[in-house]
Amino acid sequence: MNALFQETRLFAFDLDGTLYCGAQVVAGALETVALLQEQFRVVYFTNNSTRSRKAIHAKLQQMGFVCSQSEVYTSAYFTARYLQRTGMERVYVIGSRELTEEIEEQGVECTVESRADALVVGLDVTFNYQKIADGLTVLRRGGRFVACNEDCSYPVEDGRIMPGCGAMVGSLRGASGREPDVVIGKPNTYMLREMVCDQDLAIHQVAVVGDSLESDVRMALNVACPAVWLHAEASKEMFGVVRVADHGELARLFRG
Repeated sequence: MNALFQETRLFAFDLDGTLYCGAQVVAGALETVALLQEQFRVVYFTNNSTRSRKAIHAKLQQMGFVCSQSEVYTSAYFTARYLQRTGMERVYVIGSRELTEEIEEQGVECTVESRADALVVGLDVTFNYQKIADGLTVLRRGGRFVACNEDCSYPVEDGRIMPGCGAMVGSLRGASGREPDVVIGKPNTYMLREMVCDQDLAIHQVAVVGDSLESDVRMALNVACPAVWLHAEASKEMFGVVRVADHGELARLFRG
């Protein structure tokens, strides 16, 4: 085993591009996760704001990953938790129905722009000019600007890349001239810190596995916890980061 993981007790796996791409499981991912589960705790976390924690859990199980819902973390779930814990009562949501449901489950009201105290921006596949105008109304009234993440894009099946939540956030930033007051998802460390508290561990006992240098790896480096960069063409040397080309290479690090 690499010396970097001597104190590791839990592996936190990114999802899109790391364990699956759309509906396709990444080659070797099931075997690698199963191997690590024999020696460590494993959790799954994603910047995806369109799906609920329950839905992501169901998808993982359907694909063959063994996990409980309490081991699944999404930016939608953590955004809802953030709103509740910071006392926000009424929000205008740009995002999916499942994001709205996660927020409402935390006791926060999702309402029209004229009544909202904050704007929440997630990935929205029906995003349009009217939503920009409504979001701008909230921000011009002094409402908080909460972004689920700022991902420019994300991978799906057959090597395609789709626009991410960052496209929606960028539109509101451009219209309002304001930066988000808070960004919940990676590379921000909010999700990781909250997950570590949930799991009753210290940051240095967690290792992050992901395919994105600017999201997954950067988040890990921001809190000085070990990271595995899963990328076929990874070439940049960084302290605290193990580079692997695929899941087979990752699994070989932990086989006896």
